[in-house]
Amino acid sequence: MKQITLESKINNQEELTEAEKSGLYELLTGYCRQDTKARFSRKLNVPLSCWANYGIYGRVMFEGDKITYCAGQSYTDEIRTIRKLILN
Repeated sequence: MKQITLESKINNQEELTEAEKSGLYELLTGYCRQDTKARFSRKLNVPLSCWANYGIYGRVMFEGDKITYCAGQSYTDEIRTIRKLILN
């Protein structure tokens, strides 16, 4: 079975479903300030075809309605990195 990742969704210019947007928001915005959460929410409405793609996005996996992250070293640092890449 082929793994579906954020990287592959961007490469294939797919769109996120509302459930996927919600899952990605929950995964990446824990413990964030309100303004960061608002910026992230707005970014989720931008088509993936407009997003830059980074290799680390290959670790954000879509498993049905559940979205998970497979950390390499430091989960919290890598989540922060992904959030910054998406927002910038």
